[in-house]
Amino acid sequence: MKIRLLLLFVFCSVLFTAAAPDSLFKVWKNKSNPDTVRIKALKSLIWKKYIFEDPDSAFILSQELLDFATLIKSVWWQSEAYNNLGVCKYNSGDLNKALIYQVKGLALKIQLRDYSGIGRSCNNIGLVYSELGNFERAIQFYSNGLALKKVLNDKIGIGNTQGNLGRIYIEKGDYQTALDYSQKSLITMEQLNDKEGIMQMFTNIGNIYALLEDYDKANKYYSRALKMFETYKDNRGLSNLLNNMALTSLGRNKNSEALEYLFKCLKLTLETNDKIGTAYAYASIANTYKQMGENDKAMDCYLKSYDLYRETEVKVGIASSLTNIGLVYNLQKKYDKGIEWCTKGLKLAQEAETLPDEEMACECLYKAYKETGNKSSALEFNERYHFVKDSLKSEEGKKGMLRKEFEFEYKKREILMREQQNEEKILLHEKSKRQKIVIWSIGVGLVLVIFFASFIFKRLQVTRKQKILIEIKNKETEAQKQIIEAKQKEIIDSITYAKRIQTALITSEKYIEKKLINLQDKV
Repeated sequence: MKIRLLLLFVFCSVLFTAAAPDSLFKVWKNKSNPDTVRIKALKSLIWKKYIFEDPDSAFILSQELLDFATLIKSVWWQSEAYNNLGVCKYNSGDLNKALIYQVKGLALKIQLRDYSGIGRSCNNIGLVYSELGNFERAIQFYSNGLALKKVLNDKIGIGNTQGNLGRIYIEKGDYQTALDYSQKSLITMEQLNDKEGIMQMFTNIGNIYALLEDYDKANKYYSRALKMFETYKDNRGLSNLLNNMALTSLGRNKNSEALEYLFKCLKLTLETNDKIGTAYAYASIANTYKQMGENDKAMDCYLKSYDLYRETEVKVGIASSLTNIGLVYNLQKKYDKGIEWCTKGLKLAQEAETLPDEEMACECLYKAYKETGNKSSALEFNERYHFVKDSLKSEEGKKGMLRKEFEFEYKKREILMREQQNEEKILLHEKSKRQKIVIWSIGVGLVLVIFFASFIFKRLQVTRKQKILIEIKNKETEAQKQIIEAKQKEIIDSITYAKRIQTALITSEKYIEKKLINLQDKV
């Protein structure tokens, strides 16, 4: 009975990856199935149908998964259920609850000493912290997860975590470190032929060039990623790529092109219920409308973005939205409203330590106070604006120097990567040649063996036939010899018999001679 259950479990495990959602749901609801088969079907159903497309339904099913895992007293499945719940909340934009569930899952993984699961949980927690803007904590968890994955030689996990660290360092403005991690991840993904990972790294490297304002190079990487996205369904990744492509279009003053990318991006984020992505898309659309002078449309999009950022508690996004809304109010000559929103934006920008948003807020407040005749406040914010602007210029100067260093280092890296790839190709070519030689040698050897075996077999057949013929001939000769000897014996016997008869009939010479002598004596 146990063996039959085990075979059923293995069989179902193989089928789950290909099974339709409806059939998975039936497996889960059929209480006659083994517990492990049912819970595995439920998890597959959640990930296959709901977790990205319908996070709310996925959350309900994940709660069922947790309840069932608790009922059957499986700590491992409880940890998996908490991971699911965390991913659901992340996808629906509830980052704080996502963090709570992921931490609970991590605690159980540590209790079980499930090192692979610990690495996965660390990566998920790092992702949540990065969205919350707590980059130091994100780096800490990513680094811990990366160390575990290296110990376990989990190459897919290593590549993914390196890519995540690359994105964090992009956010921090450390482009050299970001490039280092992105390139390492790209090499790993290419070795594994992981198309999704390769696409993400093309996007990462494109983002670095875009931030360095080298839009042509950025678009080269974006185009390579886009070509791969056309044959690979990843709506979240594609929406992120389209948003980035729009920003490069804006940088080159191609507003219509930017809007075309952004509306495609917005459609995808809405379809996947990606609230943070939707907020970012609305903000980018608003920036484009503002650049085009369409302030009412810009205001509408900024307000939508602001509401979503507040709902998802993304502090940097809230600060940026507040200031942008204030700027649009200034453009509409509603200066009191502009002062109200930009003051809130300045406070949050200072808390988040984002100089571009702080500069924008100070400029907004300076212009609004100037227009309302409040000279002292206008002077104060004008001074603060120039102070922050000078700080940014210093940063821009560093960025320019960094851009040159970056290009030099990147060229060196490209050359080294090319050389490494060429060496690998040569080694693979040599290995392939050796394998071909061995295969041909074995093949020729087998042909020769077969040929000689066939030749020897045929010679043995001929020899066997000749031996049989010789044996037949010998037997015939022996038979003939026996016949001749019998005939000879018969003839000899006949002659002997005849001689005996003759001898018996004919008077002997001695008798005749004796008789003749007797006659002579009588005479």
